[in-house]
Amino acid sequence: MKTSARYVKIVEWSVEDQCYVGSCPGLFYGVVTAMMNKRCFQNCVTSLKRPLNSTSERASPCLHHR
Repeated sequence: MKTSARYVKIVEWSVEDQCYVGSCPGLFYGVVTAMMNKRCFQNCVTSLKRPLNSTSERASPCLHHR
């Protein structure tokens, strides 16, 4: 199983922004946007790889960035 598969990815429509907004609770919130939900999910997965690649193997799977 890929490491990124262990994290929840949420894509929801933003009425205010008129686009889909993606987040990964515990890593990032509402930083991925797209006009199509599938593209937003793909962008979310791609964005998820960045913080995972930058952490050491000893880091816990739940990172808290604020």
